[in-house]
Amino acid sequence: MAPAKSRRKNALLLLTAGVLLSGYVLLLLGVTHISQIKLIDAAHEQLRLDLEKRAAALSYFYGVRRDDLEGLASSRSFGVFFSNRALGMSMEYGLSASLLDMHRQFTLLAGGKRMGNIPIYDRLVLLEPDGKPLIDTAAGQELRLPKPFAPDEALRQPQLLVVAEGERLQVLLTTPVVYKDKTMGSLLAWVNQELVYQQLVEKASDNGGGRVIVATAAGPLQPRGSRLPDFGGAGADGAVPGSAGPNSLQTRQDGSGDYYVRVEVADTPLLLVGVYPRQGLTGYFTSYWFSLSLGVLAVLVLAGAGVAVRTQTHNLVLQTRVDESLRQERQLNKQNAQLAAEIHKRQQYEKELVRQASFDQLTGLPNRVLALDRLSRAMIRSARMERHVVVMFVDLDHFKKVNDTLGHAAGDKLLVEASQRFSRTVRGSDTVARLSGDEFLAILEEVGDPEDIERICDKMQQEVARPFLVDGQEFFLSVSIGIAVYPEDGEDPQALLKNADIALYQAKESGRQAYRFFTPVMNQRANERQQLEVELRHAIELKEFSLRFQPVIDLQSEQIVGAEALLRWTSPSLGEVAPLKFIPVAEDAGLIGKIGDWVLAEAAAGGAALNAIQPIWVSANVSTRQFRTPEHFLRVVDKVLASSGLAPEQFTIEVTESLLLDDVPGTKRILDELDAMGVRIAIDDFGTGYSALAYLNRFKFDVLKIDRTFVRDILHDPEDATLARAILAMAHALRLKVVAEGVEDEGQAQFLKDAGCGFAQGYYYGKPIPLDELVGRMQAQQAASLQP
Repeated sequence: MAPAKSRRKNALLLLTAGVLLSGYVLLLLGVTHISQIKLIDAAHEQLRLDLEKRAAALSYFYGVRRDDLEGLASSRSFGVFFSNRALGMSMEYGLSASLLDMHRQFTLLAGGKRMGNIPIYDRLVLLEPDGKPLIDTAAGQELRLPKPFAPDEALRQPQLLVVAEGERLQVLLTTPVVYKDKTMGSLLAWVNQELVYQQLVEKASDNGGGRVIVATAAGPLQPRGSRLPDFGGAGADGAVPGSAGPNSLQTRQDGSGDYYVRVEVADTPLLLVGVYPRQGLTGYFTSYWFSLSLGVLAVLVLAGAGVAVRTQTHNLVLQTRVDESLRQERQLNKQNAQLAAEIHKRQQYEKELVRQASFDQLTGLPNRVLALDRLSRAMIRSARMERHVVVMFVDLDHFKKVNDTLGHAAGDKLLVEASQRFSRTVRGSDTVARLSGDEFLAILEEVGDPEDIERICDKMQQEVARPFLVDGQEFFLSVSIGIAVYPEDGEDPQALLKNADIALYQAKESGRQAYRFFTPVMNQRANERQQLEVELRHAIELKEFSLRFQPVIDLQSEQIVGAEALLRWTSPSLGEVAPLKFIPVAEDAGLIGKIGDWVLAEAAAGGAALNAIQPIWVSANVSTRQFRTPEHFLRVVDKVLASSGLAPEQFTIEVTESLLLDDVPGTKRILDELDAMGVRIAIDDFGTGYSALAYLNRFKFDVLKIDRTFVRDILHDPEDATLARAILAMAHALRLKVVAEGVEDEGQAQFLKDAGCGFAQGYYYGKPIPLDELVGRMQAQQAASLQP
């Protein structure tokens, strides 16, 4: 009994072990099968994404082509031609010229639009309502319109037609040509579809070893002769049925194992169908042979169960295989997760790239690229609707002070706040963009009259006039605005922006916190200023500058004790150019540094020549811009004194109150350094600025020069006389030497002498003269003083 019972027990053990092992093998293979299917689906998901991108590229391509035709249809040349024809002009009197201009635009579009150096358009035709071609870029070829094709239908709205002419595909774009709300014809364009297929579609066929078919709802078009699967409702001829909406996506697998993906090309009747072979692994696992092999495997496993139970080594090998299978399963799952994450990351990255390419990173406003695109589209729409487009250049006045005072981080915060205020002043359909730095651009569509523009400008100025709170500190700013209107002030975006910029410059020239409309006179002034800048650059190279020296007289001894060096420019083409005209241009163009260095050197050299006759001081004027480079300016002063041999106390640097008002960083340091060197400092044009007393107390000055505006009417205007006496009393209290400018007659000189003024200069004592003439005058004065 015991052996029989033991055998039954062993048999039951073997049966149980075999069943369990067979079930485990089946479960393992099933799990592996499911993981493989997921991996293949993930790969095909990537193929679907790639096909969608190709469809989007094709949609964008035809969208741009529509814009080409709409832009051509809205050209002024069409309006001129149809207007002339409506007036009854014949081809001999004016009509042929406008027709030739239209034909030139057709030829430029047909030859200028290229892809891979191959023209995009095969043919452009302007078709009249009666079906006759008015303009044809391929006039020598037969004009075959698609069947059926009704010209009156083509005249009503834009269309995109897919036409198969024999073995060659043609895509035909049509758009109506409208003049004064009346359809005058239809513009037809044949697109080189073979080129489009090679450049935008065929490149996708390398993915997965598949191919891409261009089709319509009526059937496949490219490659010719291909057949497509039934996506639900397709006929025996392989036609692809339409879908419920644009950009719909359908997939299926037919009996051959091929994998199909269909994507509609938005805004076109075209479809893209990708045909990809599925991996052979899926077919293997789902076949009858797979089921039979599983059965045989189970029998073999059951038959070998006893051996597996008794053989530890075989059991160990089997366990090793199981562990390897589990490792492969985990690896497949990990790869699937990584693929999904990579797809999501790539989509997010593409979205971010689009955003960065079109929007300003700091303010979130459209950048220059997007603004120009929107302006171009707005101009096309306005030309069609006969409305205006307004472009406004907006610039924050004195914004640099914020960066210089609190740093660029605070300046960025102010720019963000300013951009939000600008956006609140316009309508939601308008555009506010940031071009660069503190320059903004506003694009306004469908503006009624200039009063509307002025109201918007006033609103912008009021918004900016409110205080800005940055890091606990209030700032008050203003804006200058330049305005240009399409089509009066420019027929393309670049011309419109240029003229708005010219108007902005005029607004700043008028004193800032203003707005100006562009006028042709502004353009003329801008051209003159540009020409003046060009001539000024040549003047530096050709050494066309010279110095004139105006003597300064001691009112008590009536002897020459000083001279002011004054810059003069004689241009071969412009003649004598006044300093008030060319100095501002030199400052804006960044040329004042070189010119100022030359003036300091020549003035010091002239002062040395004059001091060889008798002790005399020489003064030279400096620009605010020269103080913005303290190290360079101080180095130049030290160098010209050393090279000329002029004593520092005989050299005077004249600055204006505008330098002190601008509060250029380092101004006080420069003045202190000059004082330490022994160079004298004079404040010029005193009384024409603001807070003069505060500056006299804050900075070290040696000389105060009374502006000529106070001297001119000193004998006739009691107020001017009182002011002159007050300035003299204040200067004497501060122990400053006083020089009165603009003295032109003996009465003025006597009044100043009686009032206690020490020195004077003006036409009464001598006009600015060349150095050699002043040398001769001083030599004569020296000789006269030596006579008994």
